[in-house]
Parts: sequence; C-alpha cells; structure tokens
Amino acid sequence: MDYDRRMKWLAWLRQPTSVTAGGLLVLYLLAVYLRIEKELWSSEAVRVGVLTIGFLIPHLVIFLVFGARPRLSNLLITLLILALLADLEGRLGLIFGLGLLTAIIKTFVRVNHQPVFNPAAAGLLVMSFVFGGLPVTW
Repeated sequence: MDYDRRMKWLAWLRQPTSVTAGGLLVLYLLAVYLRIEKELWSSEAVRVGVLTIGFLIPHLVIFLVFGARPRLSNLLITLLILALLADLEGRLGLIFGLGLLTAIIKTFVRVNHQPVFNPAAAGLLVMSFVFGGLPVTW
C-alpha cells in the first residue's frame, strides 16, 4: 500500500463516525459473546440480517430513485444501536418492521437535512407504542 492510500485510510479511521462505529461494533460483538450461547449465534445472525434488510430497503430505493447516497458510517451506527437494543427474542416480523420504520424516520423526519430525532431511539419508541411494547435488551 502506498503512502497516500495509507494516509487516507488513517484519516478515515480518525473521523468521529468511524470511531463511534468501531466502538459500537466492539460493544455488539462483546454483548453477543457474553450473553448468547454459542448454539444461538445462528439465530442472532438471522435476527441482525432481518433487521439489516428492513433498514436498508428504503435507503436502496431512495438511492435508485433519487440517486441520494447515504453515509455508510451513519447507517452502520444506527444498525449497531438497533442490534444492541432490540429484543433478542423478538419476532422477525417486528424486527424487520423496526428496521424499516427506523430507516423511514432517518430519511424523512428531517429539518435542514438533519434528523430531528435519534432514528434508532425513535423507531424503538414508536414500535413500543404501536405494538404494546417491543422489549429492549437493556
């Protein structure tokens, strides 16, 4: 790897969103390792996969229709927050709906191109009210 590429990589790693995403990823991996038995890791992968698909569908549609490119680090941060907070035993339909609702809040509830609410917290709160409580793990 040449010097310029290395410097760009290091500059990217020092950005606040990259540091936050890295910290949340480490926290998530520790949480999975400490609270889930090894036999249930596959069900956790399915849960996070369903959450990710629900979350990424609106972003993909907006990208294809309008050409608007989301910041990947912001998407990763929101997904990791949802993965940490959403219930481990939640029904997959609700988990998918949580991802979808959070993406819609993140995309459309904005003032001056900035989200009004924390999308992950707002998505969890709305799902809790609508479905009578979507338990969180914390």
